[in-house]
Amino acid sequence: MVEFFSRLKPHLVADPFAEHVVQKYPTKNIQARRDFSKLLNLVDVVAWLYQYQRVKAKKGLTLAVVASIDDWIAVLDLASPSLKESLTGVSPQEERILKIFSEAREVETDSFGNNITTSYSYLTVSDVYTKIRRQVRRGEQWCRDHIKRLVEEEYLEEHPENDKGRQGLKYRFSELQPETMNFKPEDYNCSDMLEEWVRTHGWEPINSQEFPASGGDRTEHENTSR
Repeated sequence: MVEFFSRLKPHLVADPFAEHVVQKYPTKNIQARRDFSKLLNLVDVVAWLYQYQRVKAKKGLTLAVVASIDDWIAVLDLASPSLKESLTGVSPQEERILKIFSEAREVETDSFGNNITTSYSYLTVSDVYTKIRRQVRRGEQWCRDHIKRLVEEEYLEEHPENDKGRQGLKYRFSELQPETMNFKPEDYNCSDMLEEWVRTHGWEPINSQEFPASGGDRTEHENTSR
């Protein structure tokens, strides 16, 4: 391991895909916006570690390892579980609450025998807490507080006759889905994106006649293209 790291050179990392990812990245949640730089840094680290399997490019006197789409795939696979809450702004416990509300469907059968969701039923905090208490092991007030937050985020909606001063308030699923990152590497032609990046940003590949459609096998650290 020491020998491996001693062979790595302090190259910078240029990420041609960063500007495409940022267009697909959630912006509503403050924590998600803060975590975006961490995601970019993880990609830089992976590309740097695999610098001998990556195209290198220069711009002026600057030499950089060019991040591959494979580096993004690796990072998304590894980081998605931990990033999920910051991306969506919804905790695993709140996901359980939303699931209960989303399953309270009012269904009709169409002429073909298919069940069609026509609307969602209203539930009280007590209705939800009865179903979730053994999973979360918290009190009913905890459940009430999280339902309130989900209402504020518009994932749940209040009954029009709710009166703030009384018990038994009702809520239902609003069908608003939590934000998530919609960047799917397989949807992009990597060669075209890389060639466009070269033209736009002035980088010149120095160890490859053309960019590969995807990165190679995976084996400075500052992004220079953003």
